[in-house]
Amino acid sequence: QNQPGRDSDPGCLLYPLVPCETQPLIDVKNITLRNVDTYGAVLPPGIIRCNETNPCTGINFENVKVRGWWRLLNKAYITENVFGEVRDSKPVPRFSSEKAGISVATEDEFIGRVFRQAIQMFFSGNNQATRVLKNALNGFNAIYKTLAF
Repeated sequence: QNQPGRDSDPGCLLYPLVPCETQPLIDVKNITLRNVDTYGAVLPPGIIRCNETNPCTGINFENVKVRGWWRLLNKAYITENVFGEVRDSKPVPRFSSEKAGISVATEDEFIGRVFRQAIQMFFSGNNQATRVLKNALNGFNAIYKTLAF
């Protein structure tokens, strides 16, 4: 089975850095993550996006803990059109019947938001701002190096 789009298209690998449409023909349902513990992620803890005409259903998080520098910017999961339950998990993904989480229209908006918040932290005297900026730059640099064919 081929993914929609061109053969050279990386799919949604770079979302939210670049826009990506969801696929209404693919059913995503009855998935449980249980006893998951991660730390040190470069990007937000996860992205769960489904099409508004075919939402994700039965998505369950049980004891899922994700730690990384994103918590310093109050960022969590990016979710859209997801139905499910969350128990003993942090951060808590927002599952609902309506569009939830954060949405980012363009790469510039996403990067701008990250750096704006880090700069605000820096000028407010938050000593973790330098580390946040450095981690963001390293993460974006790694992504762009991967894409440089």
